[in-house]
Amino acid sequence: MKRIKSVSVLLLALCMVSPLFLSGCRKTANSTTDVEIVYWRSGLGGEWIEDVVNMFNESQSTYVAHLTSTTDGERFPNEIERGAKYNSVDLYLTGCPNFYDFIEYVEPLNSLLNSSVEGESKTIGEKLDMAFMEDYDGTYYAIPYGGGWEGIVCNAAFIPQSTVINTTNELEGVVIELAAQDITPFIHYSNSFGGYWNRVYTVWQAQYDGYDYYVNNFLTLTDEEGNSPSKEVLMREDGRKAVLDVLESIVSYNYVYSGSNSISFTTAQTNFINGAAAMMVNGSWMQNEMKSTDSEYKEFYTIRTPIISSIVETFEGADKNMSNSKLSGIITKIDNGVPYSESEYGCSEATYKRISDARNLMGANFTGHKMAIPNYAVGKEGAKEFIRFFCSDEIIEYYTNKLHIIRPIAYSDGKEYDTTGWSTFELSQLDFRGSTPVVEFYYKDSVLFKHGGASYYAKVNIVSKLSGRGTDYWDADTIWGNMMTTFDKNFDTYCLNAGIGK
Repeated sequence: MKRIKSVSVLLLALCMVSPLFLSGCRKTANSTTDVEIVYWRSGLGGEWIEDVVNMFNESQSTYVAHLTSTTDGERFPNEIERGAKYNSVDLYLTGCPNFYDFIEYVEPLNSLLNSSVEGESKTIGEKLDMAFMEDYDGTYYAIPYGGGWEGIVCNAAFIPQSTVINTTNELEGVVIELAAQDITPFIHYSNSFGGYWNRVYTVWQAQYDGYDYYVNNFLTLTDEEGNSPSKEVLMREDGRKAVLDVLESIVSYNYVYSGSNSISFTTAQTNFINGAAAMMVNGSWMQNEMKSTDSEYKEFYTIRTPIISSIVETFEGADKNMSNSKLSGIITKIDNGVPYSESEYGCSEATYKRISDARNLMGANFTGHKMAIPNYAVGKEGAKEFIRFFCSDEIIEYYTNKLHIIRPIAYSDGKEYDTTGWSTFELSQLDFRGSTPVVEFYYKDSVLFKHGGASYYAKVNIVSKLSGRGTDYWDADTIWGNMMTTFDKNFDTYCLNAGIGK
């Protein structure tokens, strides 16, 4: 009896620490009409989702939504496998990178996409920008609830918005000029990607190699004959080497805020907003976080990611010798919508298309903010109704007006968004609508990346190494050599770890 009593006390303690640990420790009723929502509170804040939950509850009488807001980004992966007996959550708004490792526990949403909000003429699928919807073997398991466009954010006090930065060579020129004026060009924060830098250098890789190759060959490690995983693709001198060469020229310790390799995101962003550096790779959520500061610097804007200047190496014929000034001029004409003709552009149509496609690529993390339903959830029909409500014109308008961020979804009647009173930063984000998003394609990754232990840059923090000092500094060639040595030595191990057994 003493043992049973001890277990009971332990379970009671667990319930007090974690209300969702056991089905009998719930804060809310676990019924078909109660919708338990767990929201990952990131840079978007929490007030807006509280309002949406209240609006949902007021809009109908069948379901009651209950919101739990958390800064713990691991709630979804830590809870989803527990099943209905130990997890009562009906809907997650999560940012889980390895979301598709848990797909057997997630409810398909195809039927929801084919449905419409009462009184609206289009289905939810017709309203959504499907470029941000992940087709996983023909099935959709999540819908974006937040996120935004990502790129190089500039402080207009240091870099006027009229500054031409069409190419990475022009970006390097701006960096050199800033440093000559004792203005720190860049700031980032400490993580395995050099802050948000991967949101830009991934675009450069896709520009150099071509978007289709990046998505369908590099990420999947598939060669031209369809063989996968391919060691040749993993070790190919591709856009990753071009990325290293660019970064080497713009993120050396002379051009980066001191301490960037060790400071937190909050510190880096606050320092940036207060004028510590002229540029920072960031996203549309920055505006929401800027509201809590009293900085004298108010004018920020995001530039379209410059085209990697070495892209000319991939051109055919005489275009391979194209000067950077000519490349920049072509980009300006593309931006201005000038129709192609050989006499107007002075390059082949194939080269024009390569440049145009590259210019249209932009970092985004909308797919990193997922609404997903456990397939065992007792209240999953209510959760679907909440998602449907979230995709209504009413909530589109509320969300846009509240956060000044445009989700990848359109009004059912095709009306435009009202951006009256938006800041320079917020308006600059509008320029990227219609771009091809280079999103977080984790679900497309080769099994060697997912489960084998391989990574795109052989687990080297390339920004940290390129901006380091002394023995912490590696140049681009050293990093590339290390990558090739690591890949060659460990390829068979990657395969074995992934269960391939090569």
